[in-house]
Amino acid sequence: MENHKPSKDLFVPVETKETDIEKITRPSLSFWQDSFQRLRKNVGAMIGLAVLIILTLMAIFGPYMNQYGQFEQDLSRAKMPQRLKV
Repeated sequence: MENHKPSKDLFVPVETKETDIEKITRPSLSFWQDSFQRLRKNVGAMIGLAVLIILTLMAIFGPYMNQYGQFEQDLSRAKMPQRLKV
């Protein structure tokens, strides 16, 4: 395996102008725009965000989908023995 070294002719300095040095090439983003773009690129974070949204919606709307109220209990069944023998 030979070690090929590139010639010095390939490395020529780029000509730059004084006006191009401070030129902004990308549009400026706010903190929230930048953080949301980074969040969208991270697949694991997006899956976690979806799980959090689903859990939050279930916690808010879950009790309204139940036929029993928050304070309703059947105390006659409070001390029933187990049905299956372990």
